[in-house]
Amino acid sequence: MPTTSPSNIAYPATSNPYSYVPDLGAMAQSVQAALTKQGNLLRGTVAERNAYPSPPEGIFWSDTDGNKVLHQRRNGKWWPEIEYQQVLPLQVSFGVTPDALAITNFGRVAHLNCRIYQTADYFFSAKTGHPLATFDDRWAPRTGRVTTAIGMEAGYDATPKPEQYLLKYVDVTYLPTEWASNKTRVLIYNPTASSNQFTTVGRGAELSLSLSWPLPY
Repeated sequence: MPTTSPSNIAYPATSNPYSYVPDLGAMAQSVQAALTKQGNLLRGTVAERNAYPSPPEGIFWSDTDGNKVLHQRRNGKWWPEIEYQQVLPLQVSFGVTPDALAITNFGRVAHLNCRIYQTADYFFSAKTGHPLATFDDRWAPRTGRVTTAIGMEAGYDATPKPEQYLLKYVDVTYLPTEWASNKTRVLIYNPTASSNQFTTVGRGAELSLSLSWPLPY
C-alpha cells in the first residue's frame, strides 16, 4: 500500500486489488503509529500521568486535577512547568515566608521571592555576613553567587534610631568547600552595626527579596 508523507499513513491504491479487512487494518495501524510519533501533548489526572506506559522523551502532559500543572518528560522524569521550594531560616531571630523559591523548569530559572522577618532581638555586627536563610543546593546560582544592595526595613525598635530603611547587601551564595551543611545560604552583609530589639509583633526588621538566576538543565 502507498503511504502519505511525512506521516506514513497507508491507503489503498487504485492500481492494486482492494482487500477490505487487511487494508483497513493497515491504515488503522499506520494512523495510530503517526499519532503516537507526532502527538506531543496529553492530558489527564496526576494518577494517569504517573501510570502512563513508556512516555516518550519530550512529550507534554497537562494535569486535569490538583493544581493543573503542565509537565514535560525529560531524562525519564516528569518536570513541572513551575514548582515551589522552601527557604529555611538559619537564625532563631528570623522567619521566612513559605514557598519562597519558585523554580521554572521550562527555561530553568530560580526566583527567590520572599520576606525574611524578625521574630526576636538581633544584633547586626558591622562588616559581617549574617547567614539568615538556606535552601536546597540544587537551586544554587550557577556562578556560585548573586549579590545585590537592598534597603532593610529597620523595624520599630532599631537602635540607633535610623531612617525607615537600612542599607544591606544580600548574597545568595553556594560555598561547598567552606560549609559542611547548608552550603547554599542567603547572607546579609552589614556595612554598619545596628541593634534590632524586638518588642512589638509585626514591627520588627524585615527584608523583602526578589532575585532571579539561571539554572542548568
